[in-house]
Amino acid sequence: IAEKSESHDKKLEEIRNTTTATERRIADIVSRIAEMEDHLCFLEDAREKQEANPMASSAEVEILRQKLDDMENRERRNNLRFLGFTESCEGSDLVAFLKPTLPTLLNINFPKGLEIDRAHRLGQLSPGQGNQPSRPRPIIVRFERFQDREHIAKAARKRERRIMVFPDYSKLLSDKRRKFDKCKKLLHEKRVHFFLNYPAVLTVITSRGRERFEDHKKSMAYIRSME
Repeated sequence: IAEKSESHDKKLEEIRNTTTATERRIADIVSRIAEMEDHLCFLEDAREKQEANPMASSAEVEILRQKLDDMENRERRNNLRFLGFTESCEGSDLVAFLKPTLPTLLNINFPKGLEIDRAHRLGQLSPGQGNQPSRPRPIIVRFERFQDREHIAKAARKRERRIMVFPDYSKLLSDKRRKFDKCKKLLHEKRVHFFLNYPAVLTVITSRGRERFEDHKKSMAYIRSME
C-alpha cells in the first residue's frame, strides 16, 4: 500500500509540474497576443492619422519651397552685393567706410543721408596662389531705405567702374536666373533688346512686340527661330 501511495504521489507531482508549465506557456501566449493587439491598435491609429493628414505630394512640397524662397528674397529686398572692394580697405568699420564712399564713387547725392542698416564681407578669406593676392570677398549691404538701394543700383548700371553691384538674391533664385545666361548672350549677338525681370522672367523686345518667358528652354527655342 505504501508503494502504491508513493507511486500515486509521484504521478500527481508530475501532473502538477506539467500543469504549471502549461499554464506558463498559456500565460506567455496570452501576453504575446496582448502585445500583438496593442501593435495592431497602434498601426490602425497611425493609418487613421495618415488618412486624416496625408503626406504632402512632391508638387505641394515644391509650392512650399517656392513660397519660402520668395519670403527669403523679399527679406533681401533692401540688399545689394558689391564686388571689387579690396580686402580690408574698410578698416575696422565697414558701414562707416561705405557711407561716404558709395555716394562719392557713384557721384550721387542723398539729401537725407545714406542710411545703412548693416554690412559684412561674405564667406572666408581664401589664400592667394603664389605671389597673387587673395581675391577680395563680396560685400553684402542692407540699406535702411529701398529707395536708396534702387538709387545706387541704377547709378552703378550707368557707370563702368571696377566696383560691380548686383542684387542679393537667394541661391535658388540666382540659379534660376543663371539658366538664362546663354539666352542673354545670344540676344546680345543678335542685337535684340531684352530684360531679365524679377524673379526670373526674360522679356524679349522685337518689332512684333514683347515676349515673356519663364522657361529658359522655351526662350532659347524662340530666340533661335528669330530671323
